[in-house]
Amino acid sequence: AAERSWDQLKEVLREGQYLEIRYEDLLERTEMTLTEICTFLGLDYSERMLDYAANSTYELPDKSLSFQWKQKYTDRELQLVEGKLGRLLVDRGYEPSGVTPVAPTRSRRFELALQNKIFLIKFNIKKYGIFLYMEGLFLRRFGWQRWQDSHFKRMREIDIKSLK
Repeated sequence: AAERSWDQLKEVLREGQYLEIRYEDLLERTEMTLTEICTFLGLDYSERMLDYAANSTYELPDKSLSFQWKQKYTDRELQLVEGKLGRLLVDRGYEPSGVTPVAPTRSRRFELALQNKIFLIKFNIKKYGIFLYMEGLFLRRFGWQRWQDSHFKRMREIDIKSLK
């Protein structure tokens, strides 16, 4: 949905009102891509922009992460992804992986949705703890706004602590 919205927005924007940057370009051609971003913003590029690693927990871009999705996923996973997003990937300048795209069956879509739901539950329990997770379910079920605000505030505090 976000990609479709972006495509619709680009149709009404004029040349020079937006800049598209691919993650892989930022990894592989960091200085050139940052220079392009700076030019777009009307700023001068400075090599000091890459000094942040010395004063933060963030590291410099790792070129080995570029296109890792082609090696990380199984052929079956790539078939499903390209079956769903193949045209979009090509439109965004990505080369297909070489596998034959496959559209998931109805039962496979259900299985993937269930796997995703289970993953999200486990992720949220690990991140927020079982009590905060269950409290959130309970509050959403009964719609108690007064307690929901306090609940979300505690979740945001955990989120902020987990940021680099």
